[in-house]
Amino acid sequence: MKNPEHADCILIHVPKLLEYDSLLGWNSKVNFIAMGMYSLVEELTNKGFSSHIVNLAAEKTLNPLFSIANHVKYFEAPVAAFSLHWHPQTYDSIEAAR
Repeated sequence: MKNPEHADCILIHVPKLLEYDSLLGWNSKVNFIAMGMYSLVEELTNKGFSSHIVNLAAEKTLNPLFSIANHVKYFEAPVAAFSLHWHPQTYDSIEAAR
């Protein structure tokens, strides 16, 4: 039986998770999701696929123990797509996908 909250695709925005700034201390950068991700969700919906966006920066702020792997597993999503729009987030995006 399919999970009632099943998703066909989860689009994941990964920020540059930790960076030290002399003014702000330890913080994350690239917290804003690229607008194109919202268009992708709309296109998937129009084609009959269920999907949603996860902002890893927001999830980690709300719950430091948040696990993207557990999230994808819970929603039984066969596809997890990771954004990589800005070079500072490269390492963190690749590590989150791993």
